[in-house]
Amino acid sequence: MHRDCALNAFQLKLLAAALMLADHIGYLLLPELTMLRALGRLSFPLFAFMAANSYCHTRSVSRYLLRLALFAIFFQPIYSPCIATSRLNIFATLFLGLLASLAQDQLAAAIKGPIGLILGCLAVLPIALAAQILNTDYGFYGVALIVTAKMFYRQPLPLAGAWLAVNGLSFTGWAGLGPIQSLSLLSLPLIAAYNGKKGPGWRWFFYAFYCLHIPILYIVKLLTASG
Repeated sequence: MHRDCALNAFQLKLLAAALMLADHIGYLLLPELTMLRALGRLSFPLFAFMAANSYCHTRSVSRYLLRLALFAIFFQPIYSPCIATSRLNIFATLFLGLLASLAQDQLAAAIKGPIGLILGCLAVLPIALAAQILNTDYGFYGVALIVTAKMFYRQPLPLAGAWLAVNGLSFTGWAGLGPIQSLSLLSLPLIAAYNGKKGPGWRWFFYAFYCLHIPILYIVKLLTASG
């Protein structure tokens, strides 16, 4: 693909946000339109990749993690009544996924060679299991997607292989997902089209969009139900 026609980070995030909006419209307002939920399967992988992108380029991983943790805590009281009372929101998933990535990197750096790489990968498991036990959005699967996006950042073929393996979980039912989640693999061509450029910043726009669109859709749901 000609690099002038490729997608920058802003465009990928905007596309991910649009797909997420379609997914949540399907979940909250139009559950009979399964196409909306199918389109929504592409959203989280794009956000997972962009989280890995931010991790690789941020000047302070600790501040990035703190920001995600704060959003996870403060958004939860809004998220619970609108989407799921027993599930933690996507900020918690992103936080744990990047925390696992940090643990992996630090172990691999501290212990050189294959042993460090193996221990780094093993360090991911308890954090991924914690995501499953805590019932974060996408759970173990979500953490695995984020970690592999970081591991194979800007390596389309290894990333495709890793995500194909991770998506095998969606067929087992163990991750609380269904076969429809395998449609998330359709996000890979979009990720492969990433040109490495930032584009417009608008960082806080995407945080605000996620936090605001869910309660707005929920209010619409309540109003249409009462009408």
